[in-house]
Amino acid sequence: QEVTDLKEGLLLNGAELSIKRMIYRRSGPRLSELQRIKISQLIAAYEAKGIDSSFTLDLIGRESSFDPAAVSSKGALGLMQLLPSTARWLAQKEGFPWRGEEMLFDPVTNVRFGLAYLKYLADDFRGERLLRAAYQAGPNWVRQSLGEGGIYASNP
Repeated sequence: QEVTDLKEGLLLNGAELSIKRMIYRRSGPRLSELQRIKISQLIAAYEAKGIDSSFTLDLIGRESSFDPAAVSSKGALGLMQLLPSTARWLAQKEGFPWRGEEMLFDPVTNVRFGLAYLKYLADDFRGERLLRAAYQAGPNWVRQSLGEGGIYASNP
């Protein structure tokens, strides 16, 4: 079932519309209607690939508070707080165009890259706890922690 978003004249299915509403509640006016629609479609598409939409929305909220201009003390940028080096690597791996780190401030591009990175990590890290840790601290840190009996050695 598709629903028309009359403001933009785009068709959204029920899941995409639900995601768009959640994004609006969390982002407020920081994202345009068209950005919310495109991000909703990306999140729904990755949900079909096994990346839970609620997990993704929670991650965006925790990483950037839905602020597309967010910059961390470590230099991570945008909604999904991507390091430019990680994004550059993803661009090469996934065949995405790379025009420099400033493109990570575009919310749709940032979410596209962030979801691709989540999917890449999800292939190695099962369960939300490990996936979140790998996304936030890096996969090598999690692998070292697992190998040394660290805090992520058991994943309930």
